[in-house]
Amino acid sequence: MPEILSSPAVGAVTEGFAPEIFDDPKTVGLWPVEQRIEKIVTIETFSQPPPVYVPFLGVVGIKITYKLQNQAEPAVVTHGSIFGKSQIFEAKEDEYFVGIFGKLYDNFPAGKIRAIGFLMFNNSTGEITPYPSFLDLPDAPREDPEFPVLRLKGFTSLGLLIGFSGSVSDDAAHFLETLSVYKYSPGSGGINII
Repeated sequence: MPEILSSPAVGAVTEGFAPEIFDDPKTVGLWPVEQRIEKIVTIETFSQPPPVYVPFLGVVGIKITYKLQNQAEPAVVTHGSIFGKSQIFEAKEDEYFVGIFGKLYDNFPAGKIRAIGFLMFNNSTGEITPYPSFLDLPDAPREDPEFPVLRLKGFTSLGLLIGFSGSVSDDAAHFLETLSVYKYSPGSGGINII
């Protein structure tokens, strides 16, 4: 079996709550005993626009459809809240997700996920296409000088993506808080997608 790596998690956990942890390669793919996930078929992200009184909402949930080996029906999992605006990223038969990128809040609230997008590899053409988030929402107006000017920082992880792990807030909002990707290690054998 090819070697599988996990990226460092991005995001931040809400203080005062114990997050709910998810790990799709283990629960859906039964890794490390075996790996039943053949590929990620669709990823749907959900973002909440910031109201004036909460100027920093961004990605609040994610829904992933996995194609499984030797099974006709895909596995569909949801993490976080499924409301607000959504965006669907879809891998066609000869396409594969080979990277994730996005923005985090750097200062307030530190580490919260603002937007995520994906890189898609087309096995027929050899092209890699970035699909950024069109849900990267504008900041709410600053009527209160107590709110700091928001600073953002980027993140990325490259490699043939096979699954997600992370955490969801264990409060009434149930927002996606942290996110990590599992990917095949380069050169570990058996992972050529040609």
